[in-house]
Amino acid sequence: MSGVKDLLRPYYTRAIERSPTVRVMALLTASRIRRSTGFVHEGYMSAWSEYEAMLDRSATLADWLCIPGFDDAESTHVESGVVRHGPFDTNRYWVDEIERTIAEHFPGATSITEYGCGVGRNLLRLKERHPTWRCYGYELAEAGVEVARRAATKFGLDVEYASLDYVKDGPSAYVHPPTDLALTVFSLEQIPHVNAVAVQHMLDHSKLGSVHVEPVCENYPLSYLGVLGRIYTKRVEYLQNFDASVRALAVSRVEKRTLPTSHNPLIPTPSVYALVK
Repeated sequence: MSGVKDLLRPYYTRAIERSPTVRVMALLTASRIRRSTGFVHEGYMSAWSEYEAMLDRSATLADWLCIPGFDDAESTHVESGVVRHGPFDTNRYWVDEIERTIAEHFPGATSITEYGCGVGRNLLRLKERHPTWRCYGYELAEAGVEVARRAATKFGLDVEYASLDYVKDGPSAYVHPPTDLALTVFSLEQIPHVNAVAVQHMLDHSKLGSVHVEPVCENYPLSYLGVLGRIYTKRVEYLQNFDASVRALAVSRVEKRTLPTSHNPLIPTPSVYALVK
């Protein structure tokens, strides 16, 4: 029987990856995910470590920001509201939307700190486009910090990175100076129930406010994909009640918009939030 499973695995794995419906059905038959700091740290230590070899192979910054054979590989995603299968330059798309949000709501910003920055590629792209900006990154998993530091040095960009648990760590752990803006890109998704605490910590270290690109399921449309996305969010325990949480914070205004394009069809309409102090 195991031989038959091994033979069929490439086919049912492809079916799960390509079909949002089949992916949700598979999740419903699996154990429900329970996110904790340890769960997230362990997962990302492994994930970010895999980027070491990819950084070694990247001869240029362009190679690192869109890794050949990895970032340009075909994937199932949503483009302008339609599920498609093909290449999708995720990093460029998110940074384009971040720049648009900053230009609209924080036109005078010249410094930014990304929380949960992974291997730091968003910040390197921003620094490349805005050389005079001061850019800093915090990441929970030390493996990501090490790769990010190596990449900044390799490509000669002045971006600083450090480890931080932005939910639990005290003031002394915030080693970077306050900046105009705080930023998250699919980082708050990992802390479904205490996101307001995390955002307040970020606002405490920013002068103008914050920008968040996150999977806010309450903003998904009541369409077939939207309903699947809401089930998916509960099943994998992603970000929940974000809209209500941030609107309860002491900021002057909250601006949001949803995006018609996403790297994951079960996150059909990611949201971009601007919290203006």
